[in-house]
Amino acid sequence: MVKDPIVTVVIPVYNEEELISNSIQSLLDQSYKPIEIIVIDDGSTDKTVEKVKQFSQVRLIQQEHGGTGKAWNLGAKEAKGKIMVLFAGDMQAPKDFIEQLARPIINKEAKGTLHDVEYILNQDNIWARCWSARWGLHDGKYVSFTSNTPSGWAPNFEAILIDEYVKRGGFNPKRGYADDQSIGEKNPLKFKIIKDCHLYHNYPSSWKDTFFQSRWIGGSFLFKNIWKKGLIALIGLGIYFTLTLNSSITGAVIGSTNNTPLLSLSNSLLLLLALIILAILIQSAKIALKVKDYQVFLVYPFFLTTKIFGNIVGYSRKLLFGKYTK
Repeated sequence: MVKDPIVTVVIPVYNEEELISNSIQSLLDQSYKPIEIIVIDDGSTDKTVEKVKQFSQVRLIQQEHGGTGKAWNLGAKEAKGKIMVLFAGDMQAPKDFIEQLARPIINKEAKGTLHDVEYILNQDNIWARCWSARWGLHDGKYVSFTSNTPSGWAPNFEAILIDEYVKRGGFNPKRGYADDQSIGEKNPLKFKIIKDCHLYHNYPSSWKDTFFQSRWIGGSFLFKNIWKKGLIALIGLGIYFTLTLNSSITGAVIGSTNNTPLLSLSNSLLLLLALIILAILIQSAKIALKVKDYQVFLVYPFFLTTKIFGNIVGYSRKLLFGKYTK
């Protein structure tokens, strides 16, 4: 009888002292054997390392703070297994998670696989629900990810043959939060989505956590993906201020010969702020109605503002200082 190959689970962690123990335990409880668990500590400043050391079955490797992409690349290099599963210190997996991901690869049905649904682990927290509300509900639960791909294939993966991972150059650490998309971006290969395969993910649960997560995400933005939105925003602002501050155009629009601006600069800015607030409230109402959660409507305006601000800070941080880590 042919033995199943070792599956190596690589977990990059950065200040996950409150969640890493449950994450590791969920992997130790997996039905699939043999399994190797490697935790790459990415320069944590809390008690994450101490928590990991409590598990004798886990290999701990420490590196300077360089991001998840760098950690996964190191994990692939150190792995003893033939298949690598990407995991995080704030995730938990049901007992058949590794079996479901690894089996199609073992049977040569695919070179990589991806779970179908990712449920929010801390959905009792309103900030976490705001993160996932745009996805709607799945089986009455908040989710942070659903494949929603009719073809059954996707450009991202959760498990992959390590030889395939290495052949494709691993992840690009400079992509920051989106480093796990970098293989698909530079060398497209579709991976099989495993239906009814799910895991649980803990999401930011406070204003502070939301800001730092958004800053990390902002640092992963590519100019080629955002320049059109930025250009549209600049054009819109140009038209707005031209209409409200240019006296000749204002007079032509309203049919007046009195060449005075429709609004003063201060009133024009106040009106713009009011329109932005109105747009945020409308978006918040749409999201809240989607999940039928009135608390989301109350918090979502603050969440969305924090997220946008964090994204801007993150992108600026990358451009000015070359920083892309969390």
